Amino acid sequence: MCRFMPDPENDRIVRCYTDWSTQYYELWSADKTGDLAPHLRRLHEFVEEAQPRTLLDAGCGPASFLRTLDPEKFDCYGFDLTPSMIDEGRAILAKKGVGGERLWVDDVVRFADRPSGESGHGLPAYDMIVCAGVLNHIDESDEENAVRGLIAALEPGGTLVLHARNAYFSLFTANRHSSDYVIDQLAAMKALKDRAGSERAALEAIEADWKSHFSQHEPPARETVADGAGYDDIRNRFHDPLSLQNLCMEAGLTGCRLVYSNYHPVPPMYAGRIPVLFRDIAAEMEKSRDPRGLIMASSFFVIGTRPGA
Repeated sequence: MCRFMPDPENDRIVRCYTDWSTQYYELWSADKTGDLAPHLRRLHEFVEEAQPRTLLDAGCGPASFLRTLDPEKFDCYGFDLTPSMIDEGRAILAKKGVGGERLWVDDVVRFADRPSGESGHGLPAYDMIVCAGVLNHIDESDEENAVRGLIAALEPGGTLVLHARNAYFSLFTANRHSSDYVIDQLAAMKALKDRAGSERAALEAIEADWKSHFSQHEPPARETVADGAGYDDIRNRFHDPLSLQNLCMEAGLTGCRLVYSNYHPVPPMYAGRIPVLFRDIAAEMEKSRDPRGLIMASSFFVIGTRPGA
C-alpha cells in the first residue's frame, strides 16, 4: 500500500508505466544485440568500483537493474511508484531466491519520511543507492529534498548514483527537443515576446522560421495504452548535467563526478541509415568515456560519496 496521498501527475505516471510493466525490461534494458543497455552497463561499472554489500535501487521499475545482479554478492532492495512494476519485479527476483519484502511501493520525493528498518521498507541505510530514470518525473521544486533524502539514507562513505536525461543533448539532435531547448530555454522566447512591442509579429515570424529548421516530427512520440498518459504526455524533464552535479555537492556529496551514457555519433534520427557504424562508434565513445558526451550523450550520471567514512 502507498503511504502517500494521491497526486494527479503521479497518477498519470503510474498509468503510463503500468502499461509497460511486463515488457519494460525488454524494451529499455537491452540493446539490439541483446546486451545490457548502456546505462545498465554503466551501473555495473559503478557497482564494481564501490563494492557495496547493501544496495538500494530508488525507482527500480520491474527490478530492471536488480535482476542483473548476483544475489549472493549483494543484499538488494528497491522501490517504485508503480505497484504493477513492483509486482513484476518481485516475480522476477523470486526466481533468484530474493524475498518479496525487498521491493515495495514508494515515492522518491517522500522517501526520507519512510519508516526505515520496518519490514517492507528496507534498511535504515545502504552502502550504495542508485536512482535511474526517476528525477525526470519529479517536479523541480521537489528535487533538492529528494536528493537530500537519498543522501541521508547512505551509510557514511556510501555511494549515490543519479541518472538523468541530458538537456545539452538537445543541442545535437536537431529535432523538436532542440527547438524547445534553443528557442524556449536559451533564447527565452516568451520573455522576448513580452518585450517586443510593435515588433512582436516579426518576432513570431522569426520563431516560426527558426522552428522550421528542426525536425518537429522527431523523435516519434512514445505512447502507452493509457489515454493521455503516454511517455511524452507525462512530466518528463531534462537536466543540465553541471547544475545537477552542483546540487549534489551543495547537498553534501563529495567527489561528485559526471559520467555520460548512451552516446550518439550522429543525431538519432540518422542512426538507422548507418546502423553498424553507429553501433560501433557509439560503443567506442562509451568505452572511452568521450568528453563529447556533454553534448553527444542522451543521458548522464552524477556519482558521489557521503562523507564520514
